[in-house]
Amino acid sequence: KGVDFIRELSQSVSEVRDRGFGALSLAALWAICGHSSVILGIWVAAASLGAEPSLHGLIFTYGTATSLAMALFAFPGSQLGWDLLFGGLLMLTAGLGDPTLLGEPQAYLVTVEGTAAAIVLLVRFQQLCFMLLGAAVVAWLVERELSGPPAVHD
Repeated sequence: KGVDFIRELSQSVSEVRDRGFGALSLAALWAICGHSSVILGIWVAAASLGAEPSLHGLIFTYGTATSLAMALFAFPGSQLGWDLLFGGLLMLTAGLGDPTLLGEPQAYLVTVEGTAAAIVLLVRFQQLCFMLLGAAVVAWLVERELSGPPAVHD
């Protein structure tokens, strides 16, 4: 089943590529919409906590953290590395937090300076929820595939 899945996935990717520039452009547009909605969600979360984040800083933070996640996830404990990277970039580029207050946890967490840490926790929670949703969908698809008639291959 695993080999069949990989074969079907590669065939699907080839079919999208063969559809031409229009289909690839549409796929890129949907990817941009998805990433933009995440950035907007981070901005709304920050604003709801009383912060006024820099949109350019959020775009840079999200883009950098997402790009470097590919390298970080190759190592054990990478979630902590991503959280630190994301939180640090939120503080330094988006104007969320004052790194000099890290030694004073009470002052840090009860002020707007704790916004970066709160957003990191919120984003981590959202990621876990989406992973659980994805696992449920995959389980449903596998159950449906296994309960149906066997696939006929050419």
